[in-house]
Amino acid sequence: MPNFEQMPSSNEEESIEKDQEPSEFSPEKAYGYIKRAYSEALMTEDIDAKDLKKLLESAPEDEQKALAEKFHEDFVISKGRTREPISIYLALKGTVFAERFAEIEDKRLKAEGFDGFGL
Repeated sequence: MPNFEQMPSSNEEESIEKDQEPSEFSPEKAYGYIKRAYSEALMTEDIDAKDLKKLLESAPEDEQKALAEKFHEDFVISKGRTREPISIYLALKGTVFAERFAEIEDKRLKAEGFDGFGL
């Protein structure tokens, strides 16, 4: 299980170059990539979703799920960004991260009285 207490600081996140190829998986690196892409709304523009997917796919399933849970909590729940989950899901579709992220978002929407996250 990744240690989310040691997530990258803003300085570490800034050091992730958009043209830097992801190498081996690290939850901190993945979290930094995803957080940067999400917060700057660059998921399909300047940061290649294929690089994010490659990084996530190199991770064990349990780490991808934990990363999705942490990311959803930090950015959808804590920051109230409820319109962006679709773009995140579509950009990372096919990964365990995206599946878990969609499950969590579906549960949240149904709890709020909506039909769910049916993509």
